[in-house]
Parts: sequence; structure tokens; C-alpha cells
Amino acid sequence: MRKSLIPGMVAVLLLACPGAAQQAPQDILVLLAEAGGTDEYPDANTITVRNIVDIEYESSGAFELRTHELVKLLTIKGCKDSREAKFPYHRRYGSVEIPMARVIKSDGTIVRVDEDDITDGTMAMVARMNIFETDLRERVVTFPNLEPGDAIEYEMILRFTPLIKHHFSQEMRLQGGDPVEYVEVRITGPKKMPLHYKIYNGDIDYSFRAEGRKNHHRWVARDVEQILPETGMVSRSDVALKLAVSTDTSWASLSNYTWKRYGPKIKANRRIKAKVKELVDGIETRGQRIRAIQHYVSGTVRYLGVAMDRGAFIEPHKASYTFEKNYGVCRDVSVLTVAMLQEAGIPAEVVFVNPQKHTEPEIPTLSFMHAVVAIPEGSAYRYIDPTLIQNTAMVDDAHYISDMNVLHVVEGGADLRKVPHSSPEKSLGQTVARSVLDADGTLRSEVSILGIGFYDLILRLIASSANAGEMKLFWQEFLSGSLPGAELVAFETTDPSELDTAMRYDFSVQVEDHVLDAEKYLLMPNLLARTNLQILNLMFKNLSELPERIYPMQLGAPMGFEETETLVLPPGYTVRSLPDKVALTEGPFRMFAQYTPEMSDEGTVKSITYKRRLLVDDRILDPEEYRILKRIMRELERSTKGEIVLVRNAG
Repeated sequence: MRKSLIPGMVAVLLLACPGAAQQAPQDILVLLAEAGGTDEYPDANTITVRNIVDIEYESSGAFELRTHELVKLLTIKGCKDSREAKFPYHRRYGSVEIPMARVIKSDGTIVRVDEDDITDGTMAMVARMNIFETDLRERVVTFPNLEPGDAIEYEMILRFTPLIKHHFSQEMRLQGGDPVEYVEVRITGPKKMPLHYKIYNGDIDYSFRAEGRKNHHRWVARDVEQILPETGMVSRSDVALKLAVSTDTSWASLSNYTWKRYGPKIKANRRIKAKVKELVDGIETRGQRIRAIQHYVSGTVRYLGVAMDRGAFIEPHKASYTFEKNYGVCRDVSVLTVAMLQEAGIPAEVVFVNPQKHTEPEIPTLSFMHAVVAIPEGSAYRYIDPTLIQNTAMVDDAHYISDMNVLHVVEGGADLRKVPHSSPEKSLGQTVARSVLDADGTLRSEVSILGIGFYDLILRLIASSANAGEMKLFWQEFLSGSLPGAELVAFETTDPSELDTAMRYDFSVQVEDHVLDAEKYLLMPNLLARTNLQILNLMFKNLSELPERIYPMQLGAPMGFEETETLVLPPGYTVRSLPDKVALTEGPFRMFAQYTPEMSDEGTVKSITYKRRLLVDDRILDPEEYRILKRIMRELERSTKGEIVLVRNAG
């Protein structure tokens, strides 16, 4: 009997028919409906409706992490931000699998993510740098045709072999930039490797049960508020609800174990020895030898800036490999630097640090993301970062890690250590000007901006990000906006790639009709006070625009600025009045502004020197210190509004 084709054709037609598209399960549709939308969350772009993390670790330290996440999209921005989900991993230590990924349209229709839209390859950053480092990978899920009201849902499995044998740890942020309706973390592990944990920045429900040879931990949080971003705020990790877990109670054991991975890599081969000899031959002082090696590594070895959780603990390449390839991630660059310093007779150690977030000391974890170098100096250490290609003779130390917790990788192990405080004078920006007022009222000024420490780094980064024409246009617009009529006659900078030369900006400025002639009086502002030709002052002004702050503000390093302008006057004038002196010391702040006249033998004024200084003796300002900063900025602003009043002598 001939088989009928009709049933098969009907099936094909039904599959092709939109009305036959698969619908999301009812329980998920209920969750999405109950989650609400922009009326309930006017500041949110997405809502994490459900996030369940299930981890099981073994006695070896290996673990499997399964995540199931359901996210509702509220805005176009939320759709754009959610279009791709990226899961980085290191192929030597782990793998990522995506068992399920789909879009749930607003009408409940399911659109599955095609296999072609789940890719696995070298990290995009690595590929863009044309660096052959295939172990640094990421699995990327692309969700198609997202619209507000849709939801994305996926499952991800991360399998990770132990970086440190018989150690398991995680640090998980449970709060982010959008609200979370429900988040659950379940961790299972052997009883013989008990888990220690701590909750930061909030409360969370916790339950525990022992069953057979395993312990089961469960944490649940509901209705977690979103963190509304503030300009210049600290890392979200420092203020978010966070869970840290570890089977270890000793930082020293992590340090010692890591040394066993790093120590054998820190060796100078024949080529490294020859290069070190070339660099330090004839250099007598220890500081100059350090600088020569630091500048060579910073300027020669391309830094592959890939930030990965647990990244610092991944085994580095040999120093000889990094030297040969002339590129590497932070741990590779630090290993090479230590090898070269030791070859030059200078003891040095690799050090782990988290530049962007606070390292919690209570629970030892593997969440360090950056490696630098420590050089013993007596009972203390000097810290340098060889990955900063902007390091110069004026930026020998890594001032940005002032007061941070760091882990030294040394034989026998070391506890967590706090980096000594760096004073703001070590990262000071300076603006120096000599201005001449002609008899016709034209002001001509020569201005230089330079700095030391972290401030030099800021100047170098700015100069590297724009060409000379763009820089000149920026400063011309800045001058014109703050002092109408000001003309940038000339502008130049030193080369930011010249590591042995301090970064410097030089201006020539001319302002016609700078004075107001009021019969026998001349009224005039001085150039620096009125134009704020000071990058740090401009940064503080932008950062202090919020009425109040909820979260601490991060400056990068303790720092400050100092302005000095000498104004040379035409002959025949005396000072009628000068703006009042302003001085304030409160909290971490020290500031003053002052005008000082220099008199001739005849009793007339030759010149007036203006000085203004602001020092901030901390790298993080809490909300109360922010209120002090606002008061100080008001005082600084008041000091700019005053004018010099001169009296023309008779005859």
C-alpha cells in the first residue's frame, strides 16, 4: 500500500506556521509577569528574575559550576547590553558549556539560539592585538532580535580544574546595576574540606545540612535592589551584596603553593643575562638599575591586559618565553621583571593585587586579577608595575595600590600585607605660569603643566589618547570657555613614549583687553585662577557635581595639585586690594590660595605671585568626605572670583 504524504506535509506546515511556535512554560511566564516593568523600576534596563548557581567541588579542588539565569529586558539599552553573554575561561584549566540559550518573546513565544550563534574562540581582546595566545578563550552567546518586554534565559556549565590542589574558593557578587528578584547559591563539597564563608554589604538567608560524606550550603536573597551608578564611584564589588567562600583559612598557604608554580619560571637565560648586562653596565646606583630594567620591560613587552577572575593564580610563562615573544599578561611581565632584577643583583618578588576592588582579608580566595613587583627596601617594600607603559623616571612606584591588601608570592608563603600609604605629595600636579601685563592691557603668559607620580601617569595617558591638533583644540576651547578673549598662541607636549622624560604640557596664551580700566583703578583676574588650567582641579570639579553620594568615590591614588603664577605688572602701580587668603584643613583635605605682592624700592608693585594648592590624602572618599570636598570646591571657586585691584600712581 502506498503511504500517504498528507500527515508529513501537515506536520511540516504546522512547524512553519507561527501559531505553532513553542510557548514558554506557564511557571516562567508567571515569573516574568510578576517581575513588573519600568513602572516598578524606572531606573532599570533589565530585571534578573531568577539566578540559580549550583556548585559542587571535590577534595582535589576541582569544581563544576552550573548557572541558570532568567532576565527580563525593559529598555532598548537593556536589549543592547544583553545581546551577547560572554563567558571567559582558560583552556588549560577549564571549559564552558551552554546546554540551553533562548529568547522568550513578550507574547511567550520561544526563539532558541542557534548553534551558529554560540561561538568559542580566542578572546576578542587577544585577537585584536594579533597575539597568538589560544588558551585565553571565551564562549559567546548571541541572542537574536531582542526587544523591550522580551526575556533571555540560558544555562551555563563551567568546569574548572584546581589552580591550587585541595583548595576551592569563590567570590560572588549578588547585586548589580539592575534589580534582582531572586538569587540562590548552592554549594556542595566533601566534609573533610569544610567551607568557610562571609557575607558582605547586606544580609542573606543561609541554611546548611550534612548528608553522608558531603556538606550542603544554601544562600538565598530576594528583592535585591539595583546599584545606581555614580560618577567616579568605587567598584560595585566593594558596595554590593557579596558572598565569599573558601576551604582555606591561610593566605600564607596560597602564597607558598603559588611560589611553587612561579619560582621555577623566574630564571634568566643567556639572552636575558646579556640584556641585563647591557642595561645596567656602568650604572652604579641601585635606583637607576631598577629604573633601567623597569623602563625596558615597560617599553618593550606588550601588555596583554586581560582581566580574568583567578587570573593571577594561573601558571605564568617562563621569563625566557615572555622575553622572546615580547608580550604577556601581567603575571608573565612580572615574572620577567623579577628575573631581570635578580640578575642585576636586586632582590624582587611577584605580588598579587586587585587594582579596582578591595581584597577582603577574612576569606582567602583566588580572586586576584593583577600582578606587580615588590622590591625589598630595608623592612619595607617598594612596589612597581612593569605593565604600565606610561611609567617614567617620575613614576617609579605603583602609587595607585596605596593602602591596598596584596599577596606576596614567596617561598614558604606570606600573609596578606597592606601596602604603605602614599602621600599626596608623591602624586602632585603642578601648573607654573609667568604672565606679563603690557601697558595696553594685553596679558601674555607662558604656562607649563607637569607632575610626578600618579599625576604624571594621567598626563601621559591624556597625551597618548589624542594627536597634537586635537589636544590644542581641546585646550583652546577650554580657555575660551573660562576666559573669553583668551587665545592659545602655541601648545606642545613632550613625547609620552619617552620614559626617561617627565611629561609636560607647554602653553603660550595671550589675552587682549585683560584689564578693566576704571579711572585711576585697574581691575583684573589672574590667568590661572580664572581659567583653572589644572587637570586635577577640573576632575575634582566634575566629580563633585552630585548633591550627595550614596557610595564612596575613588580617586586612583592620594594626590593633589599646586598652581603658581607670577604676574609682572607695568611700572607705576600700587596694590589697592587683593583677593582674601583662603585656607582649610579638614579630613583628608588640605588647601589654600594666596596672593603675595613683590614691591620695588620706590614702593610700587613689581609683580604679584598667586599660589593655590589642594592635597587629598586618601584614594577613596566616603560620602561624608565627599561633602567636605564639595565645601572645598566652593572655597576654591570663591578664590577664583576675586580680582586684583591696582591704583595708578600720579604722573
